[in-house]
Amino acid sequence: MDAHHRVAPDSAHYYQPFNLTHPWVKGNYPSTGLQAINTQTCAKAFLHPPKTREWGWSEEYLDVLVRLLKGGSKVPAFDLAVWLYRGEDIADATNRDDLVERFLNEHEIGKTERDRL
Repeated sequence: MDAHHRVAPDSAHYYQPFNLTHPWVKGNYPSTGLQAINTQTCAKAFLHPPKTREWGWSEEYLDVLVRLLKGGSKVPAFDLAVWLYRGEDIADATNRDDLVERFLNEHEIGKTERDRL
């Protein structure tokens, strides 16, 4: 969360770009709001032993995530890459395709995930 959502280092709040009405969330968001989303909305996508910090993907994670996408839409890889790399030097990505490829490779997003999400 700190690396990607604490856009103001001195702030006690995180910026959550997916929350259009209230994008600034409290500092306890990872352990409260995000935890609730992970365990309620997407619970079947994760392997998470209770009372641990261990997380993994379940065998059905793709089916769960695809169901969350509205109207068969897909996650825009370029937009996500721009968000994730916004504070980094991306001079090595000379065009849109280079940046998307860097994102997909660094996050080990395979062909199946690319096709479905």
